[in-house]
Amino acid sequence: MSKLILARHGETSFNAEGRWTGLTDVPLTERGRDEARRAGRYIAGQVDEINVAHYSMLRRTYATTIAILGEVACCPNIDIQAHAALNERNYGIYTGEQKHDVRERYGDEEFLRIRRAWDYPIPGGESLKDVSERRIVPLHQNIIAPDLMAGKNSLVVSSNNPLRAYVKYLDAIPDSEVLGIELGTAEVRIYDFDDNLNIVSQTSHVIGDVH
Repeated sequence: MSKLILARHGETSFNAEGRWTGLTDVPLTERGRDEARRAGRYIAGQVDEINVAHYSMLRRTYATTIAILGEVACCPNIDIQAHAALNERNYGIYTGEQKHDVRERYGDEEFLRIRRAWDYPIPGGESLKDVSERRIVPLHQNIIAPDLMAGKNSLVVSSNNPLRAYVKYLDAIPDSEVLGIELGTAEVRIYDFDDNLNIVSQTSHVIGDVH
């Protein structure tokens, strides 16, 4: 048996301002740091140990990872790895914009497609399908799954869209239902795997807001 722990980073300055963050390397707010610690305390109550931790190249996920591990006093020899594959989705021309401005400019339906659709192109950016097929699925299959097969509990800290793609993949959610997948800041989802890498249970814990 092994566990895969997915955690979104805590609130950032752009989250608080209602801006599209994408690949902008923004810091956690004080609220975000507190959310990350709360995620760590929840994880500590659910998992005996963490053997491997994966995070993106963006400082918000590194800070969240360190805050989480600071609450889990079980794992002095943990292997910590950074991966560009876990970076947030590139929002192209919308990066840095106020979300309410984009909504007013294009209307609710177009705004939702830009923000949450599966295979909707963004000028200069990525679709969620791109994030899934080019980054998340290969990372899982080549790096994370072998650790899980070896019985290692693995923590993955990333941003909303890579984690949405990861949840879609793990739960085999149809493309048409991807709009309904959301993770709030510092939200935690824990998957339990059997020895054949089948998911036997899944729990989640909401902490912050969806931004």
